[in-house]
Amino acid sequence: MKIKKFRYEMEIISPTVVTSGNNINGFELIYDRRNDKVYVMNIMKLIKNSRRYIDAFFTFDYNSRDFRLENKLKEIGINNYLNYVKYELSLNGTSFKPNSIKEITKTSGKPYIPGSTIKGAIRSSLTRVLNRENDYKISLDETARRSNEIRNPEKQADNKAEERIFGSPNNSPFRLLRISDTETKDYSDLELYDVKVMNICNNRVKWYTRSGNVDNIEGATSIYVEAFKEGTILKGQLSQGFFETFKNINIAKREIESIDTVEGIVNKIRNDIDLYIDKEIEFYSNYHVDELVSFYRKLKSMQQQLRPNEFIIQIGFSTGYLPKTVVRNIDSRFIIKLQQIYRGRIYNDLFPKTRKIIIKNGKIYKPLGWVKIRLIES
Repeated sequence: MKIKKFRYEMEIISPTVVTSGNNINGFELIYDRRNDKVYVMNIMKLIKNSRRYIDAFFTFDYNSRDFRLENKLKEIGINNYLNYVKYELSLNGTSFKPNSIKEITKTSGKPYIPGSTIKGAIRSSLTRVLNRENDYKISLDETARRSNEIRNPEKQADNKAEERIFGSPNNSPFRLLRISDTETKDYSDLELYDVKVMNICNNRVKWYTRSGNVDNIEGATSIYVEAFKEGTILKGQLSQGFFETFKNINIAKREIESIDTVEGIVNKIRNDIDLYIDKEIEFYSNYHVDELVSFYRKLKSMQQQLRPNEFIIQIGFSTGYLPKTVVRNIDSRFIIKLQQIYRGRIYNDLFPKTRKIIIKNGKIYKPLGWVKIRLIES
């Protein structure tokens, strides 16, 4: 039985992050405006080495808008705070107002991208290529009728749709596709980014704040994330376990449903992403967001120049609904069913109507999560 094995190399095209679910709190951070950096402090080292810090720790008002860790450390005589830095994040045009930061996923303290995230993005793309979105819509319809009786109805709809398309999990072709986590990287491969939510209101671009939507980017609510910066290369392993064997036996019994789904994945993903890029160009053109029209046109050009073993895909935090769904054609009926499942958090006029965008130097920069993956047969 032959297992097809590949090494993969992932190049970051736009800042990319899979968050850990934790925040790095403001009291763990020092903002060095002069050097355009944010220092993540080793609080445990401070506690271990400084009795003065332990005594003062419980007196600090961490909720105060004026709280600055560096000032508090100086007040208690700790002037050499750089000795307690765990790592630093460069800003490079990011406007930072001391706040919490969404933490990237780490193992043994080092950042990486989980294989499950990469596989999830590939899985969605390959499923879209099957053009079986009616199966998803039927499952969505069935779930919507029972949404008040079901816990996590959105997850239930996804699970039911997958069963309609691939049968039980044991029969899914994706069990043959295995993708490892990437190698870990150094902190120097990370930067700090300011992410803001673009919202379309009455056919105009607005920016989300907790009190409403505003016209100016500067007034919008910031979500700070540490993410892999452009040009970073991450490596891992991909295998298609016993693909040829399963393909040639038990076909009549449908041992592996739609096994061809995981064959020739590079071209399939490229075709799917080509359609997605076209839709994003159309979306941003409609609302005159020239910076992002330009970004996606460059991405389209990059897509056309790929080598036969390369593809582009979007992964990770704040990439939105479209890269994760198997549905390409979102119509009004589909939106109504989503409203029933998501309890009214979806608007009739446009879905999805929001995008999370990186802001640099007060201007629109890039969307998150675009990567190029190269497969190298072992």
